[in-house]
Amino acid sequence: MSAAPETAEKNSLFGEIPCAAAVYTYDGNFARLTWANMNYFRLFGCDKKQYLDIEPNEYGFRLIGREYSSLLIGKIDALAKNFPTFGLEIEAVNSTGSHLPLYAEISVETVGHTRRLSVLLHDISEKDHAMAERAEMIDMMFSVMAISADYIFRYTTENDHITFYRNISGTFDHILSVDDFEGYFSSSGYLCDEDEETFGLLCSNLKTGVDNGVFELRLHLPWDSDYRWYRITVKTDRGINDGEYRGAVGKVEDISTIKIANQRLIDKAERDPLTGLYNKTATKTLIQSFLRTDSRDTYDAFIIVDIDNFKTLNDTLGHMFGDSVLTDFAQEMQDLFRANDVIGRIGGDEFIVFLRGMNHKSHIESKADDICKIFSLIYNDDDSGVSVSGSLGIALFPKDGDTFDELYRKADTALYASKRAGKSCFTFYTGEEPVPAEDEKPTSRVERYQKGMDMFGGSSGFGGDLLASAFEMAESGIDMDDAVRSLIEKTGKHFRFGRIVVSECGHDGRTFQDTYIWRSKSIDAARTDKVIFSNKELNDFCARFDKNYIQTVSADGNSPLRDNAYVAYMDTNKIGSSTVCGFFRSGRLAGTVSFQDHAFSYRCSIDEAKVLKELTRIVFSYLIKLRESDHAREKSEYAASYDELTGLMNYTSFKSHVIHHMENVFENDKFVFLMADFANFGYVNSRYGYKAGNELLKSFASAFTYFSDKIRYVCRIEADHFCAFAEYDDDLISEFEDFTRRFSTNDMLAGGKTSFGIM
Repeated sequence: MSAAPETAEKNSLFGEIPCAAAVYTYDGNFARLTWANMNYFRLFGCDKKQYLDIEPNEYGFRLIGREYSSLLIGKIDALAKNFPTFGLEIEAVNSTGSHLPLYAEISVETVGHTRRLSVLLHDISEKDHAMAERAEMIDMMFSVMAISADYIFRYTTENDHITFYRNISGTFDHILSVDDFEGYFSSSGYLCDEDEETFGLLCSNLKTGVDNGVFELRLHLPWDSDYRWYRITVKTDRGINDGEYRGAVGKVEDISTIKIANQRLIDKAERDPLTGLYNKTATKTLIQSFLRTDSRDTYDAFIIVDIDNFKTLNDTLGHMFGDSVLTDFAQEMQDLFRANDVIGRIGGDEFIVFLRGMNHKSHIESKADDICKIFSLIYNDDDSGVSVSGSLGIALFPKDGDTFDELYRKADTALYASKRAGKSCFTFYTGEEPVPAEDEKPTSRVERYQKGMDMFGGSSGFGGDLLASAFEMAESGIDMDDAVRSLIEKTGKHFRFGRIVVSECGHDGRTFQDTYIWRSKSIDAARTDKVIFSNKELNDFCARFDKNYIQTVSADGNSPLRDNAYVAYMDTNKIGSSTVCGFFRSGRLAGTVSFQDHAFSYRCSIDEAKVLKELTRIVFSYLIKLRESDHAREKSEYAASYDELTGLMNYTSFKSHVIHHMENVFENDKFVFLMADFANFGYVNSRYGYKAGNELLKSFASAFTYFSDKIRYVCRIEADHFCAFAEYDDDLISEFEDFTRRFSTNDMLAGGKTSFGIM
């Protein structure tokens, strides 16, 4: 039996009430009694021990006839959704065998894989007595609901009156009692404006008693620092015989943690990680849904926004600047438009805005002009000679089309017209398909080469050729790894270097790993492929880069860096000299490209240094995209397999690892599952707050993982439920018992309890 009865009897809400009440858990086959008040046992003419000594029938009920037990179970199976309540008359016998007619009122709530049955029984052998008790019956129902609530309330139709109780350290204390509930809350500032409609439905439900209901809304209560999500479950109170609505009771649960977790999952699926706008898939889905429902009496505008010369911006000022342009533009766009408009980033520097319900075309023109003006707010530096602008193409629904693809094609045509008109403007679709101007037609390799030369202020012949190759690879969609290898091989063969090495900084900021190496046939394979700097060595190494981020290092023993880890790396690999170009990001060295040779005296020419600088810029423009893609994939894989809060495996990953492990064990190997959960974790959250509760869970996860070297896998199943898979021996059991004793002494659990089990 659970310890809940003893705890409950101490609570004022669970005291002696003239009504027989009990709680059962039902697994689909058998109802098991988990709590009852003393009146429940007295109803059957016995005490608790005498009642429990009676053998339950095949359905789990004691002293209730098989026929009526079957009827009860049938009702439960038929009415198991949405916290339903039903009542019916049944027949039982008391402990002496005397006939006992009862009226049973049962509420069914699904909890995980089981159902919780809150049962109220009334002796109707004396109808008048039963009706006298009816006024108190709601109190017990009220108490039963409190078992899993943060707050509970009682509502009466007279004066629209409501009383709230708050769960503090396991005891429900009175905190608020008011008339005109709807008016009070509407004017109190507790309610989030966006949830006024839901609150109206809740008030209507309470006033009319139409049905039981569940409502989710945000409240900013006096003791909360901000709005939090709450789930409010309403249970109507009707008379046994006349069915007249008298009021309601309910429970209020804080579901903010669940809501936040769910929203994170939704954001991962729908949001662009850089800008926070809708991604391409979500943008298309939302617009398609609006096209099916929006009125044809107003204008909807489908707007494509493209940032002018964005690649030049990236190449000239760096990807960090390019990213800041995208994020700043996204923020300004969100401030400019309404919540029911759709703003999405569909790739690179291209955005879509779907502007809904415009009465006049002039309103759309005004908004389009505002978008064009945003770019001058983002970046406007006359001294640098660099400006940021954007071009827009606009198609109208339903005039220009009624599907996403049709509107996209026509808005794209209008965008093309804006580009031809000199950029930094907007154009509505007119029905004309523009012919490309001579300077807009696809360019030859020579023209791409010249554009590359112009972009960087002129270069050696090979430098421009290298840029043209990079452009061609980008256009052809070649794999990024292959592109980097191809570029360094092309450079190495052209200049007949000994080695060209691309090295990337690790997560610690001090370890540089060689990730791409090209070497001539005369150079031996590398004996080491990493440099691990101390902080001082790294600072000394970075200080020697010139204004073009280039330095030459010699291993002849006379170099200022002779005691540096980089020279040790050169000695190990028999490199005499190395000309290094650094790539810096956010002020830190993120990687290098180096031309290496056996000779101590080798120095790069001016042309070779220019090529090295351009090669470094090109290579790391590829690698940034590649590593961001790798990082996003790793994050996605991690999120799919591990719990975000504790870092433990989730249940699906845990199950997969255990199954695989069990396929590779010997016949005599023994294993055990260790289960753990907190019997009343709500106590921790209510007394210390959710942040402290999360810290407790993380602390427990770490302790549970390492209390024994026999632990193989640990997972967080959900909430405060954990499971470990371990090698079994007698020592493990004693270690587990010692661990449970030590952790249960945590001060935060003083009012709660931790349950552990072994399977």
